[in-house]
Amino acid sequence: MKSRQEIIKESVLDFDKYWTYELPLDNRVITLKKLSFPQRIYLRLWKRFQVKSLYFWANGTWSQQNMMPFPFPLKHDGFTLSSEVEKEIPRGFQMKDNWTISASALKYLRRGPLISESGETILVQPYSFGARWFLRTERYLAILGSIASIIGLVYVFT
Repeated sequence: MKSRQEIIKESVLDFDKYWTYELPLDNRVITLKKLSFPQRIYLRLWKRFQVKSLYFWANGTWSQQNMMPFPFPLKHDGFTLSSEVEKEIPRGFQMKDNWTISASALKYLRRGPLISESGETILVQPYSFGARWFLRTERYLAILGSIASIIGLVYVFT
């Protein structure tokens, strides 16, 4: 069985294969690397990265000597949120110091929460697998109910 440190190291190495950062002074961005077509298909269909892996990757990257002058991009727990968001999220990660994640890369992150720097927008939802499954099932049941009612109306009026 793998130790916690081995799992974290493996997750960081996996994250490092696909993610990078850009450091212009006015707009710091964490984004996906340029990928080949098969890699994009693989990521789109099968691969998702946890927000916790993003934090560990950033922590490992920023601990290197050449990254010390740049501010660390994430806060972990203990941050202030707007009142509406605070009710939804007990703990998580928040962007800071003008760091952002590109919109195209956000869809590959899961198991947040990841909150914007202002604390008003949830960038990555905190849903667990069970909660996502429940919400998805509830949506499908609503669609099936609509289809059943349409079939019933067609049956009654024909």
